[in-house]
Amino acid sequence: MRSETAARSLFVALLVLTLYVMYLIFKPLLPGIAWAIVLAVAFWPVYTRLTRWLRGWEWTTSVLLSLLVAAFIVVPAAIAVIKLAGTLMGAYEWLNAQVAADGSRSLLLEEAPRLRRALDWVGQYVDLEALDLRKIALSVLGSIGGALAAHTKGLVANALGTVVTVAVMLVTMTVLFHEGPALAALVRQFLPLGEDEKERVFRQLRDVTRAVFYGVLLTALVQAVVGAAGIAIVGLPYVAAFGAATFFAAVLPSGTAIVWGPAALWLLLSGHPWKALFLALWGALAVGTIDNLLRPYFIGRGVQMSSLMVFFGIFGGMLAFGLVGLFLGPLVITLFLFLIDVARRDWFRDGAAG
Repeated sequence: MRSETAARSLFVALLVLTLYVMYLIFKPLLPGIAWAIVLAVAFWPVYTRLTRWLRGWEWTTSVLLSLLVAAFIVVPAAIAVIKLAGTLMGAYEWLNAQVAADGSRSLLLEEAPRLRRALDWVGQYVDLEALDLRKIALSVLGSIGGALAAHTKGLVANALGTVVTVAVMLVTMTVLFHEGPALAALVRQFLPLGEDEKERVFRQLRDVTRAVFYGVLLTALVQAVVGAAGIAIVGLPYVAAFGAATFFAAVLPSGTAIVWGPAALWLLLSGHPWKALFLALWGALAVGTIDNLLRPYFIGRGVQMSSLMVFFGIFGGMLAFGLVGLFLGPLVITLFLFLIDVARRDWFRDGAAG
């Protein structure tokens, strides 16, 4: 009896140790695996149609679709983020050079007559001479540029990790396209639920993943159009480039302010204060806040969850897990609400039976 207990204890200890080592092995791979699951679920309808079009060549379809997703979504997004960071840091360096060259020359805000009168009125109550608005604006952009510089250096320093993450994502996504149904059936076997409940939880998780993915893309597209419209109104060039940058920035935790903010500061420092004010208000009130309304709306249409819970899932997930938390947050809340519903139903049923 003692030998059997000792053997079981040794088995449990070995199992726990193995699980811990497995966690250490998979920990650096988890971001790539998480993105692969999200993309595989989101593009599963495309995979099934493409498989029928290729007459059942499943592995060929899996590899082809994974490469297409990487070529048209993953790689362009990474390049856009790096280019955007480089552009903003270049803008910061240019403004820094301008201040060094111009010394204490005042901003060209005073060349606007109406603004001059407004400044005179404000000057009755505030000592504007003590304020160096150029340096204040430069300090704001400098904070952005410094953060982006640190982040970009981190990307370069962790280039191997980024390559590994992308490689893991591509391989995992390819396998999930081909082996997805078999893996889902294996997971279903270990769920302590009835067949109807298993089907329901898988359906809800699938719907949430697709709703978040397409909801995020639609929201970013609307923000890009609105942001490009503001750039066009103030007369800045490269409207399409600003729109594309806004699209990719819309899915980042820092938001679209990293696009329209430097543009507004540039207008301010180049002697166009009213255009700068308009673009800042347009970016903050229209571009920067519309996602708080549209994203829960688009996502909420595809899931059985209140808009408030969608809002909490999106922003709480991003704060907790980074960009991938945009999807993990709503998924975890969906699973939690499902388990609460199952527990409530079983407890009430057991209570009624008692």
